[in-house]
Amino acid sequence: MGSRTRLAKATSNSESLRTTVPVNLVKQFSMSERDLLDWSIDLDSDGLTIKVRHIKHDAAKDPVRKKRKRNMPVIARFD
Repeated sequence: MGSRTRLAKATSNSESLRTTVPVNLVKQFSMSERDLLDWSIDLDSDGLTIKVRHIKHDAAKDPVRKKRKRNMPVIARFD
């Protein structure tokens, strides 16, 4: 058997779960932040089979997310 990880709630108000990719897989497959994991799921008489495909992040094809600058003045406030 390979590595085991434990599932945890993604956020307190979500039904999603998350897990950690074990470091040996991260190193073996040169994974990094912003890479994608493509999940496919099969259910048959043997049970549930989950396949995960690693997709390297391509910065050239991914538009940069613009973040709000800290200390940016608030334009309007609604109380």
